[in-house]
Amino acid sequence: MKVSNPHPCELARCVQEYIQDRDMSRTALLRQLGYTSMNSALRRLDALLFRNEYEPQSDLVERLREYALDAEVLDRALAQDKLQHQRESKRLVKAATRKLQEEFVPHYYLHHAQRFPSSITAAAFAGGPSRSKRIDAPEMGSKLDEAELIEQAQAFIRNELPMLELTGEAWYGERRYIILWYEHNEHGHKAIAFDLEGHVLTREVKLMTIAGGHDKHLVPIGFYPYVDDDVLRKLGVSPPINNRRQTATTSSTNDSTKTQENSHE
Repeated sequence: MKVSNPHPCELARCVQEYIQDRDMSRTALLRQLGYTSMNSALRRLDALLFRNEYEPQSDLVERLREYALDAEVLDRALAQDKLQHQRESKRLVKAATRKLQEEFVPHYYLHHAQRFPSSITAAAFAGGPSRSKRIDAPEMGSKLDEAELIEQAQAFIRNELPMLELTGEAWYGERRYIILWYEHNEHGHKAIAFDLEGHVLTREVKLMTIAGGHDKHLVPIGFYPYVDDDVLRKLGVSPPINNRRQTATTSSTNDSTKTQENSHE
């Protein structure tokens, strides 16, 4: 039986070849593998053959090893698929990162008493961090020198920020410090952290990567700036508390979304 998959992964190619050489149906192969529940087994086999989707430690792979494919052939296919997956992940991450850099807009990012919202679901419905913690400032780009950036940021923090009614306090608690992130490109990022009176705290600003699922790969879908807790303590600023145990995890609103550190330094 010929399976329609123009770009099969190596394991799918091996299984296709096995079926075709023996003029077998997919159901016949599953019987040979010892399956009795054909519907669920056929879904797993079709995911492999038609969409290149499988788990290396799955029951299907182990049965293929035991009842069909030569172990050396199967292990070689698994290794090749893993290498190809890693290459594709790197390509997608690089492309997604470049896209985010190209679309970057200078902005302020507020940090509050809590690291995570008291209700992730409610905060998401209210617009998420983009509406509760972020304030776009396209005029604060790299065309200004650092002294000008600091002067304008201080004026904003002292005169305008206290008047802004943001939803962040409702979900994250009181404000602790604010970051002006004004540059992000292939060379790295530039940002300055201020206290709520407008005094410069530090330029030791890192980026946290928000990663989301894309075609079986995790790629960056956003970043947010932060200062390490140890740096904040040395500066006399109380770090946000890690209240994650008291809230739902990020995956409760999007199972494919994760956060990871990406310093870009």
